[in-house]
Amino acid sequence: MSKEYIRDDDYNSAPLSDAGSYEITAHAKKKLPFIFHTDTLNSICKSIYTHWHEDVELLFCIDGEASVHLNSSLIKMEKGSLIVINSGTLHTISTKSNCIYYCLIIDYSFLEQMGMCPDENEFCNLIKDKKAEEFFCRFFTEFDNKIPGYEVALKGEILIFMSYLFRNYLKTDNIEKPCRIMLEAVKYVKKNYHKKIILDDVSRAIGISKYHFSRKFHKYIGCNFSQYLQQVRCYEAKKLIMETNLTLMEISSLCGFEDISYFTKVYKKIIGVLPSKTKLN
Repeated sequence: MSKEYIRDDDYNSAPLSDAGSYEITAHAKKKLPFIFHTDTLNSICKSIYTHWHEDVELLFCIDGEASVHLNSSLIKMEKGSLIVINSGTLHTISTKSNCIYYCLIIDYSFLEQMGMCPDENEFCNLIKDKKAEEFFCRFFTEFDNKIPGYEVALKGEILIFMSYLFRNYLKTDNIEKPCRIMLEAVKYVKKNYHKKIILDDVSRAIGISKYHFSRKFHKYIGCNFSQYLQQVRCYEAKKLIMETNLTLMEISSLCGFEDISYFTKVYKKIIGVLPSKTKLN
């Protein structure tokens, strides 16, 4: 999965509480309260593992198609469609072919300050509206050109577009929220994936029976606990391979694998390439 990150250094988003965050998004800049990048899913990198965060995320499909899992629902993302991932939503993206899309993650506190608190207002998840394409074209061009004053222009573009969504695509029906125990379970795995953990550890930590936990976990995550743990470990390993000079032995150990050969086998199955070939793709 290729990512063209658009972020700067001195934005300090309001810290999220430990109980309220699985993926703490590192927002770009004091003047730019968002993360923006282009993502590509293909035959090598087919999916992104299930996660959640408090910020609102917008996905606009440029080409191809993919499946977006939101809590226990499945939505097809295709060229020209906008997917809105509301605050606190478990989500993952996968494809059987190729998909290129813009990803814009907007800071929770920024929207809250503008009167669009993500906890109190939720948007329709699938939107097909020409204004979405127009917005992302302007947004990408504005940032790419970086003409003086672009920071103000980008914030203005976000506010105008979010106001449009607020007026036209605010949910009025019953909103599905994943039960809090599932959010806590995902957070627990993210925090402890480097340790030797099993399903019993998580179910005990969140205070429900193993049987009840297993059923709910599969409903919202789409796979069993063991499979999900392997996904998290492999994607965390991929980050270390891409961003550090650690050896594969060190990385496999840091990510909870006790055996390098087993790590290589699982990594190839989930990521699509061998760990040693990751930086070449």
